[in-house]
Amino acid sequence: MRRRRVLVLRHDALGDWLLWLDSARRLREFFPKEDFHITLICSKMTEQLSRLCPYWDESFSFSSPNFLERQLLHAKVVLSLLRAEILINPVPNHNSAWLAKYSRAKERYCFDFRPNEILPVQNEALERNLSFYNHLVKANPFEGMLKANAQFPNLITGRSGDAALDALDFMPLQKPKALLNGEYFLIAPGAAGKRRCWPPERFAAIADMALEENLTGKIVVCGSVSDSSAADAMLSAMRRKEQAVNLCGKTTQLEFLSLVKHAKFAFCNESGGSHLAALLGTPSVCILGGGHF
Repeated sequence: MRRRRVLVLRHDALGDWLLWLDSARRLREFFPKEDFHITLICSKMTEQLSRLCPYWDESFSFSSPNFLERQLLHAKVVLSLLRAEILINPVPNHNSAWLAKYSRAKERYCFDFRPNEILPVQNEALERNLSFYNHLVKANPFEGMLKANAQFPNLITGRSGDAALDALDFMPLQKPKALLNGEYFLIAPGAAGKRRCWPPERFAAIADMALEENLTGKIVVCGSVSDSSAADAMLSAMRRKEQAVNLCGKTTQLEFLSLVKHAKFAFCNESGGSHLAALLGTPSVCILGGGHF
């Protein structure tokens, strides 16, 4: 029996992807593997973790520095668009709208989540992006992303469900070998936008205080390659930099999750690191207030 094709677009950053995973699990339950083939198109930031996730049959991003690989990925995207009978897009952004525009899927679902009700976004661009779908799920941005994420599979499946976080049980999160001999505080001084970033010297002051008061014997600084300048500035401002390890831009996505999971404490801006700490049960502080609701 031929399996029907479902194409899911989730082209965004790590934090939002993690908050959405419970909705992805519910969609997999409604579109069981024996009857449906689910393809996920994701961003480069979540590509490694997407390969581990059991809520779809295949996943790929279409960002690659290699020309031949990029052409192959583009061919896979085109094939997925042509074969999909159901298109699901929980993020109405420009990166995924053009994919929906050329899809042949008869059923096309999208989130009508309007951040311009809180943050300034051009209405004209948003209306154009939403025009490529024939089913819109309206969400109230003031209720928060978890509740909004729960509403999306509710409409598609016709089954009500409450807001929840995924336990990430499918991820092997072993403590990194280099850190097996001691506890550490994890600090992530970067974020997707500069306005979300607390000054690096304040993170340095927190790190020095934790070391001086013997709350921990080691500081592990983490983040993506784009966070390296914030990490370097933080380490330069530290008095006890010899007790700090800079892993910013040096870990895989799975290694980053493992570092957060096994930290004694995490201290982050409002970023993927803070979402991860909450998901994984790591005691943490999130510095919030950089122009984000």
